Amino acid sequence: MTEYETAALNLGYWQIIGAFLQASLGFVIGVVQCGLIYIGLKRMGQASEDRKSQHEEAMEAMKSQHGATMHALDIQREALRELIARTAR
Repeated sequence: MTEYETAALNLGYWQIIGAFLQASLGFVIGVVQCGLIYIGLKRMGQASEDRKSQHEEAMEAMKSQHGATMHALDIQREALRELIARTAR
């Protein structure tokens, strides 16, 4: 085998190793990207659940405040009826 053929075979060998390393690195980067996307989606789901629970708490507080406001309005209505009844005579 000539020196040129030996060099060509060595070059081919290194090209194969380079291609394998490039493909391996691409695979590893792809797996890391998929993992990051999965983590991001999972955190988005958790944030959505947190917002949902906060919304439910706010709605409960508003319902209770609405009940107290309606009770206060009922008291005011009765007081006004009584006032009108007393002054209408």
